Amino acid sequence: MGVVWCGPFIFYDFYVFQYSTSMAGGIWFAEKLLAGDEDVRRAFIDALKAGGSDYAYRILLEAGLDMASPEPYRATVRRMNDIMDRIEGLLGDEG
Repeated sequence: MGVVWCGPFIFYDFYVFQYSTSMAGGIWFAEKLLAGDEDVRRAFIDALKAGGSDYAYRILLEAGLDMASPEPYRATVRRMNDIMDRIEGLLGDEG
């Protein structure tokens, strides 16, 4: 194995932070959508339609998601716990 090069972009403009927080927001939306929340469905579509018309934080806040609250991150932990439970279930007695 050689050295893996990643461009300097990874160190600029909170790139990694933006990537991880967008994943947390997406997981929050997915959790609500899979639960059949029609209001969140409409709000999510409106957020997508908004595009880059405002700061992402404001667009998401309008859609019902406050990225400054713990809820999107709690949703991420719930999702990861669910995935780990499934993996452990697949492993059975082997794990």
